[in-house]
Amino acid sequence: MEIKNLIGLKIEDIHCSFSDYEYDGSIPLICSETIIQLTNHLLISVPTVYSNTISISNSVGENMNSIYEVGKKLSFNLNEFPFFQFKMVKSFDSNIIGQSIKSILLYDTEEELDEGFIELENGHIIGVVKMTPTGTPAGVKIFKNILDLEKLHGTNYTRKLKSN
Repeated sequence: MEIKNLIGLKIEDIHCSFSDYEYDGSIPLICSETIIQLTNHLLISVPTVYSNTISISNSVGENMNSIYEVGKKLSFNLNEFPFFQFKMVKSFDSNIIGQSIKSILLYDTEEELDEGFIELENGHIIGVVKMTPTGTPAGVKIFKNILDLEKLHGTNYTRKLKSN
């Protein structure tokens, strides 16, 4: 499916799973996988900068949980990590569920951001953290608005709309 075809679809739920990443390094890592459930139960991952198409999942994995069922423990809780420069949205349900996708934001690959961001009609932006040191936030991260995203990642992104 082309990324531009996501525009206008609504978020129904977000599912996450976490696992330890085994390697020979000295810092233990945690990995997360995030699947976003859209209108008509369409399941997608967050778009990447390397393709104009999006992969569609057939089902949510058995080890994945809805972030709305489990609560903030599966989310980026910035109240516990004040060194981050953006603010967390307090309530997922009213700010994310039922919101339509306005655009997809893809940073230049030189920014070292493989994953894109999903901008919603209310201005909130969804992203993911796929791998991080154990004990730091992984999974879904939500920005209140474009300014919060730009404070952390800059302005070197392309906005994908239905027309492009």
